[in-house]
Amino acid sequence: MRRKAYGDRPVQGSYKTRNDSFWCENNALEKVIDPADIANSPDPMAPFEGAVNYLTLNAKLSMDKEWAETFFRPGVWAFEYHGVAANPSGTADTGDFLQWDQAGAMPAQFIRTRATRMKLLTGRRPNTLVIGENVYNFLAFSPDFVDRIKYTQKGVVDLDMMAGFFDVDRVLVAGGVINTAEEGLPDDFEFIIDANSMWLGFVAPRPSKDIPSAGYIFNWRGFLGAMKGPQSDAANAAGLAVIRRGYDDRAPADWIQIHTAYDMKATAPDLGMFFSDVVGEDLLAE
Repeated sequence: MRRKAYGDRPVQGSYKTRNDSFWCENNALEKVIDPADIANSPDPMAPFEGAVNYLTLNAKLSMDKEWAETFFRPGVWAFEYHGVAANPSGTADTGDFLQWDQAGAMPAQFIRTRATRMKLLTGRRPNTLVIGENVYNFLAFSPDFVDRIKYTQKGVVDLDMMAGFFDVDRVLVAGGVINTAEEGLPDDFEFIIDANSMWLGFVAPRPSKDIPSAGYIFNWRGFLGAMKGPQSDAANAAGLAVIRRGYDDRAPADWIQIHTAYDMKATAPDLGMFFSDVVGEDLLAE
């Protein structure tokens, strides 16, 4: 922005860009509905509803797993911090900090200080905080947090209050669980992400090539829209999946499929911060 002289055109604004690539691959899953399932159901539509729920849940878990492998780990972001049980360096330029379940830790001050540091270095203040299950469980009973809200109308910790506590637009709990055991073996459930970790960053409220964002999910809508036959967008605002249905005359059986075609990419590493070992105690351990 510059002062415009009388009769002159305004100075033109622009910014530099760089080229990169992404690769959207088709992932799919099918559920077969046997005629016996329909005949034995009081509601003939219940087997179809159950199949859609099954497919949607598995698609979401698959996306959560890919999201964690792409974004929620060390080695991706420009800022990385590691919690220690005692004697942290105490400066924003180093990578260690006092774990939140240790005496003297101040979670709100810590996050706001790191948010201010990102704003100073990038011009963008973080608006999203993603926390693991153990971090969430600790915060829900943290004396520092509880003392601040005990006289409020709710008096109970929720994610909206946590967002205000940390001065971000939203706090998300990454609590997805998967069974990693092979079929037929004893169950082995675990969290998709490290329950003691956390991510802080700026996520564009509305995706646009003109708005920087820590990361983007690129969706191949043309591929999904080109599929023929009865189908509909899966129940999510981003339209990241398509559900198709059909009938196999040779089986005979109905089938329902879910398809996705997307790629996840960190597009601005300096707009993300990853924190490991935020708490030292496993609040879910037996």
